[in-house]
Amino acid sequence: MRISAILLIRLCLTQPAAALLCGTFLSPMSVSATNLSFGNYLAGSASTANTTVTIKCPLLGQNLLPDFRVQLSAGNAAAPDTRYLKLSSGKLYYNIFTDSGFGTVWGDGSAASVERTFDALLSLGSISFSGFGRVPSGQFIAAGTYTDRIPFTVIF
Repeated sequence: MRISAILLIRLCLTQPAAALLCGTFLSPMSVSATNLSFGNYLAGSASTANTTVTIKCPLLGQNLLPDFRVQLSAGNAAAPDTRYLKLSSGKLYYNIFTDSGFGTVWGDGSAASVERTFDALLSLGSISFSGFGRVPSGQFIAAGTYTDRIPFTVIF
């Protein structure tokens, strides 16, 4: 028993506390996201919607966060910059951006997309990232419910 205690102390001193505690059984990481729902689309105007990705790492009543990155997959598409919603063979192009001006695609770092990052050693609290979705106007498509599934990855 004493050897285990000494080993644990040694690990605590040689590793950052967040790497030992966050994302382990001692302090599991909590990750959530809200759905991105564009509602009814009319080809004459763009449609927008927002989503939020939240990361928490609870520890003894506190939230202890390490540095991390959040990546969004390409979903139905081959690359994040060409995402589309799908109904059978129909496609409705859209994307998720890091800013409300729809300038930078949130993805995995490939195809002109960027990851979202959080850089703070042992920061208390939770962090949320907003995603700004946009379906461009001028897409004349069949009526129906178009969907895409965007898995996201948190790397810490």
